[in-house]
Amino acid sequence: MQIANIAHKRDQIVSSLSGSEKQRLAIARSLVMEPSIILADEPTANLDKENSLIFIEMLKKFKDLKKTVLVATHDILFDELDFVDRYIHIKNGEMIS
Repeated sequence: MQIANIAHKRDQIVSSLSGSEKQRLAIARSLVMEPSIILADEPTANLDKENSLIFIEMLKKFKDLKKTVLVATHDILFDELDFVDRYIHIKNGEMIS
């Protein structure tokens, strides 16, 4: 819960958490299994900018832990992040870069 920045909510029931807190909790739960790859499909689709940036910071922490992170998104906040190794752009089903 520390990496998800919700440790202060540990005594609350899940249904009382906000949508972004639930999303971050789900990520924290998945880390317990110590995956080598993290796949995030539109992870910020229903988040406001502030919570999207918090989520992006979580992804950076995963990378710092030597995890492979694969994100599929339309969110422009992911453009030009300094910790991304590779971007793949797809248009009309074709890889364009």
